[in-house]
Amino acid sequence: MTDPIDPAAGPRRLNWWLSLLSALAGGLLLDVAGPGIGWWPLAFPAAALILLAVWQQRPAWGLLTGAVAGLAFWGPHISWLTLYLGLVPWAGLTAVMTAWFALQGILIALATRGLARVRWLQPRSSALLAAQAVAASGLWLLRGGAEHLAVRGLRMGPPGAHPGERLVC
Repeated sequence: MTDPIDPAAGPRRLNWWLSLLSALAGGLLLDVAGPGIGWWPLAFPAAALILLAVWQQRPAWGLLTGAVAGLAFWGPHISWLTLYLGLVPWAGLTAVMTAWFALQGILIALATRGLARVRWLQPRSSALLAAQAVAASGLWLLRGGAEHLAVRGLRMGPPGAHPGERLVC
């Protein structure tokens, strides 16, 4: 089955193995950028790799690559939880937080893919790229905000303790 998106219309999506590798690397780098190791400048390439992994992907593939990025980030990021509560709570929380990344992956994939199909944006690759970047950034912020509200609604941790809000704000 051929892809109906015009190849000249902005950046193309990665093939399946590169998108999985990009999502995995982005998630792991995002963990390294967090407070555990604290190499914060790695948050920039981490976010870029995650966005690259889901950029113009089909919805199911955006879901999968988003989940890979989320698992690569949350799995090691909250591994300390196993010391105090055990494997089951860690696995449950990792799965819930990974679902947020999977949702982000599918939404960014749909947005960037949908914008690439807008006829008047296709001949203007810089306008298309700008529209896709604004949409992807907005969806990342929306995911971070919704995730933050869900976590704060559960009263988990003090303000500023959630890693997603540090990348969002």
